Amino acid sequence: MTNSSRKLGLMEKVFESSEWCNIVKADGFLPFLCGSDLTKLDKEGSWVAMDKTEEPIYLALGLTHKEHTYPNAIDRSGLPHKDLFFKCLKRYKWSNEQRRDILLHDANIMLNISQYYTEDIHQVNTACITRLGQGVIGEDKFVPGLALSLGDEEATGVRALHLDVYLFFILEVWGITIVWQFYDPEDPSIDS
Repeated sequence: MTNSSRKLGLMEKVFESSEWCNIVKADGFLPFLCGSDLTKLDKEGSWVAMDKTEEPIYLALGLTHKEHTYPNAIDRSGLPHKDLFFKCLKRYKWSNEQRRDILLHDANIMLNISQYYTEDIHQVNTACITRLGQGVIGEDKFVPGLALSLGDEEATGVRALHLDVYLFFILEVWGITIVWQFYDPEDPSIDS
């Protein structure tokens, strides 16, 4: 399946309207939907044999900016257009507000939106990142990841890592390595 097919399929499952995506892209942001279990999508972007009795597919929203890889680090007031983001989403409910996970009802997608909450951004675990950089964590611990750009630039070298209570996505875009950290959906220590 091509990334453009997956992108279109996911966009239609996550967003009721493309207005939010168009505005943040016009502001210079590059949004991504990151996951490590997107093999359940067929070539048209539809779920393969997926119904509501199965566990939801977990995705995380990542945002970067060409001038500022981690835009929340410079604008502590939060990423722009949060109200519009919620307005453009398909029907949802909070699944685990502490983790910033929302469940998109009709698509069976669990979407982590912690990038919209600045108090979560500074929590990148320095010890985990140091272990990543020093090669202490063996390559066998990484799983293939997918970061679907909702813009024109695509990510390369995408990997995911479950480490401690975190789920990391490591990717490259614009020749820069980006590491995003989210709470691991498989770790029960953060209760709803």
